[in-house]
Amino acid sequence: MEAISSFEITIFFLLIFLSGFFSSVETAMHSLSKITIKKILSEGGLSGKILGVWTSNQDQFLSAIYFGNNILKVSASVLAASIAIDFARFHGLYEPYALGISILISTLFFLIIGEVAPKTVAQHSPEKTFLILAAPINFTLTLLRPVSAFFSWISRFVVWLLGSSLSRKNLNVTEEEIRAIVEAGEQDGAIEEDEKQMIHSIIELGDTTAKEIMVPRVDMICVDVETPMQEILDIMGREKLSRIPVYEHSIDTIVGILHIKNVMNFWRKNIQDMTAIEFITMPYFVPETKKVDELLREFQSKHMQMAIVVDEYGGTAGLITMEDVVEEIVGEITDEYDDHGPMIRKQDDGSYLIDSKVEIGALNEQLGLQIPSGDYHTVGGLIMWIVRRVPKKNEVVTYDNLKFTVMEADRKRVHKVVLSF
Repeated sequence: MEAISSFEITIFFLLIFLSGFFSSVETAMHSLSKITIKKILSEGGLSGKILGVWTSNQDQFLSAIYFGNNILKVSASVLAASIAIDFARFHGLYEPYALGISILISTLFFLIIGEVAPKTVAQHSPEKTFLILAAPINFTLTLLRPVSAFFSWISRFVVWLLGSSLSRKNLNVTEEEIRAIVEAGEQDGAIEEDEKQMIHSIIELGDTTAKEIMVPRVDMICVDVETPMQEILDIMGREKLSRIPVYEHSIDTIVGILHIKNVMNFWRKNIQDMTAIEFITMPYFVPETKKVDELLREFQSKHMQMAIVVDEYGGTAGLITMEDVVEEIVGEITDEYDDHGPMIRKQDDGSYLIDSKVEIGALNEQLGLQIPSGDYHTVGGLIMWIVRRVPKKNEVVTYDNLKFTVMEADRKRVHKVVLSF
């Protein structure tokens, strides 16, 4: 009796360990990221072959895993009951008590050895677990293929009756997964902070509209179509511009874009008496709601560098350039002609001198603030949103614990403010 019991106990633990194998396989397969799946598939070999079965016929693969695991658990439970009854009879114990104790003990072993431990290991190291178990998985699939095919057919039939589908072949990577991979890469030191910000900015391009990054109408530098060329060249030289919008009658009627390159083609001629109309190219108009990623592709395909942004009524809302789009990805770009003064500068008294064109997101990030988003994008917009008008010079505007003092302003907008908190 004791020899038989020892053999049965050995078989019992073997069944539990095999159940743990199936549990770890199931968890490892579910925990593999889509990037890792594509990597293993591209490498081929036995691992790629097994994974190919998983990705092409997941329901059949899972049927084999679930069937094998349940058979092992049922067999181990029956064996545990048999051992308990034999033990009770051999020692003259009450059999129901022995069965109850065997259920508690076997459940404990099932949870620790057959479920929790293998699943925890597989979840933390899914790729390593899968690669180690690839050969046993292949053997198991071959052995259980007829059974798994039958149960797969049954499950498909039931799902069909319910009007659903078992298709799970989509390996598209979501934005959240890309962000998680980037965060993990930064923590591991494989990706730098600026690279992470760049990747996040690229992802966010699809959610950013032209209105959010355009040069607003009030900041546009434009010229009338009848403006003499010498005056236009003076303006472009003073403002360090290579392109300038040209309007007829009003800024709401942009008729073209003047590029300095087109003017230089006539440098041998006397351009003193010429006007902008003779040099302009057709303008490209986009709505305020245009997604920036779409606009970038259009800039590339149309070989353009500037677009005029129009509102829902067809009026000019602003302009946007290729540089504006690129700066959304890589950050501020300056050249030898740009004003290199910081847009946010800390002063000796601890306050900050801020250009009104600084975006709220940049202000929050640089100063650690938490100003919520709203019907404004810049510091100047926030201040005018608070007071519902254009504030005067030296006027103080408060927002929560923030105090904005207007340093420069005109009749139309705020230019410089001092922030203290």
